Amino acid sequence: MSKTSSRSNKAAEIIWLLMAILCLGIAINITLHDNLKQSYIFFAFSIISLLMLFLRKRIRKSSNNS
Repeated sequence: MSKTSSRSNKAAEIIWLLMAILCLGIAINITLHDNLKQSYIFFAFSIISLLMLFLRKRIRKSSNNS
């Protein structure tokens, strides 16, 4: 795997992590100020972002081993 490809994969992982943290923070803030009914979508986005992060890590590690 090339160095540029490895960098872009790591950058994508960082973006997914930041997205998960941001969505979780927004969800907690909305839950504290309004109610859970309006914030569940941000909790869902946070979970999806974490799943994408772990999927990208798994793909990167498997491609490095090949």
